[in-house]
Amino acid sequence: MASDPPLGPPTARLAAVSDAVEAWSVFGQFFVLSYRSAPGIPVLINDLSIRSGSVLGISPDSVLNDSELFERLLHPDDRDRVMIEHWDAAAKGEPLVSEYRMVSQDGTILWIYDRAVPVTDSVGETTLYGNCLDITPREKAEVGKSDTEAHLRSVVADIPCVVYRCTCDPTWTVEYVSDQIEELVGYPASDFIGNSVRSYDSVVHPEDVPYVRAEVGDAIERAFAEIPAAPFLDQLVHVFDMMLRQNLRDVGLARIFVKELAFVSGERHGIDLVMKGLFEKLGTLIERAKNNGEVAKEIDSALLGYNLFALYFVFLMLWLGSGAQSPEERRPSLRQMLELQLRGLSRH
Repeated sequence: MASDPPLGPPTARLAAVSDAVEAWSVFGQFFVLSYRSAPGIPVLINDLSIRSGSVLGISPDSVLNDSELFERLLHPDDRDRVMIEHWDAAAKGEPLVSEYRMVSQDGTILWIYDRAVPVTDSVGETTLYGNCLDITPREKAEVGKSDTEAHLRSVVADIPCVVYRCTCDPTWTVEYVSDQIEELVGYPASDFIGNSVRSYDSVVHPEDVPYVRAEVGDAIERAFAEIPAAPFLDQLVHVFDMMLRQNLRDVGLARIFVKELAFVSGERHGIDLVMKGLFEKLGTLIERAKNNGEVAKEIDSALLGYNLFALYFVFLMLWLGSGAQSPEERRPSLRQMLELQLRGLSRH
């Protein structure tokens, strides 16, 4: 009779055991107590962790002899609700998920996450078995976050200007705007949230658009004025870096450019008039690069120009949102972005 082949190393079983030990270790950090509950009887504690016993001021050995301990531990404001939840779940044979507070003998509050499942025995009687976990750190974080938000709103209310936040979508949908907007433009903040009634764009004065258009056009002219006799990549870095330098001189103008000219189309904003010169100049650089063998002849020059400007525009938005002190700090990243775009465009 042939013998069974020798068993190899039980790596899978060892890994499973290791995972189980790790999971139990994590569970043990949060475990407070386990309990059982059935219709018509108190919620009885089966086990209390040593750590939680120390926090609550209770000996783990005493819990089995105290049928009213669970109810006494509950915060007075939560007690009635929690007991009704447990009795209803036990009576209906339904799972339970709840959050509430327990109070120690010295007044320390523990926030509890409670999850229980019903088990029905052979004679049809249902008992609810559950575990309580300590989620106090999470609740403290939530309270801290709420306090911080309240403080920020208080600070914003005292700032003599409009504070706003909007998404980077085509219409720059307003997510938040401070109440000072009503004093400034006569419309309540609620009109702007979600662009429900009006948008940021709708309150920009038409007379400002020519100024913005002219300033952006001048910045483009200056950027292309002295292009070095250098490889295509270096020329692009020079052009876009010069444009960033112009934006550094007037960050407010840069923000208007991002919001009003690049995302909002229409004759009122003159996107075509502002951008036409830029794309023509980029096209000239691209054609030179093709003649020098730096860009393959079959590459669509117009499409490449759009892609290169799109990279610059994303870079500009990141810079405006990052709080960086100067474009020079961003130059290596700008070069890397452009270099990645150009890879594979030349014919070797």
